Amino acid sequence: MSHSPFPQRAHDQLALARGESDPAIKQILLESALYYFKKDADSNNQFARVERYMANIKMARIEPWDANLNPDDITYDVNDVDDILAKKILNDLEQRGISNIRITAQSPEGFVVKSLAKFIGPLTKSQNDFDKDVIQLIEPKPTGAANSGNTLADLGLHVDGTQHSETPAVLIFYYITGAKVGANSIFVDTAKALLDIDEERRYEILINMARPDAATFSKKNMVHTGPIFYFSPTGSLVCRIRFDDVIQVHPDCLKDYEFLKERFNDPQYAIEFRPREGDLIVFDNWRVMHARDEVYGMTVRRHWRGWVSTLKPTLQPRHYLGIRPVPTAIAAKIEAANAQ
Repeated sequence: MSHSPFPQRAHDQLALARGESDPAIKQILLESALYYFKKDADSNNQFARVERYMANIKMARIEPWDANLNPDDITYDVNDVDDILAKKILNDLEQRGISNIRITAQSPEGFVVKSLAKFIGPLTKSQNDFDKDVIQLIEPKPTGAANSGNTLADLGLHVDGTQHSETPAVLIFYYITGAKVGANSIFVDTAKALLDIDEERRYEILINMARPDAATFSKKNMVHTGPIFYFSPTGSLVCRIRFDDVIQVHPDCLKDYEFLKERFNDPQYAIEFRPREGDLIVFDNWRVMHARDEVYGMTVRRHWRGWVSTLKPTLQPRHYLGIRPVPTAIAAKIEAANAQ
């Protein structure tokens, strides 16, 4: 009795896929492997395994990073904002979650943020208690409110929009004036920090902190209670966390919160640099936390800020945001915890 030729063909296609760097070609090879496994009656288990592998490949177009990331590697010096630049930004958002653009000889106006957002997704109509899609010239002052960009003091690691039911997907900061001393921006890739945690402990944290009453966020007369980890309407795993007095954590989540606070604040995970005048920093607010150290001197930094609610519908099937990859079984448990 001869053996079916299908498994061998499937294995050949799978081997080619694992060595292929081009995402489009890799996807074709994987689909071909699935086809052959599906045709062979004795390959049900292998079919399921390859299907899971494909899901991880699709969701894991990601390059987790730590303090070794050179800010120059995510910086582009350009003359204008066009569709070619937009593709680079989207690629950076998907892989590293952050991109920095320096536009030559451009006037420091808010429409620059709006023009860039058109390539990414819709701006939210308001930000916290401001009924504007772009906040004008955030400027730190001695009397500025604590835990906001208007204070001269340190800002702890956080994501924006925590007191909203849905946190914005992407943030755009456009720097007009740079400080002479201090005011260094700090960014941390939560995906990398989480991946370095023992797998069993990592999933335990994600599931526990996905409960709907995991934390309460109170800021500017706005209050929201919700999960710290949750799935967005587009299927991305969102990290909604901050390390300041805006957040009050449920007692059952406090141990995990303190664990993440220590880990995310570990210098080995942070990149730190002072934005230059004209810098446009775009980053995944569902994945990358940001902070800023104290501002000193007479010259303080000023910048515009825009919140992008989600990627454009045409981009969502092709680009992924948030923390990933997440195994299907764990994702199901997180969603179940969100729905309790």
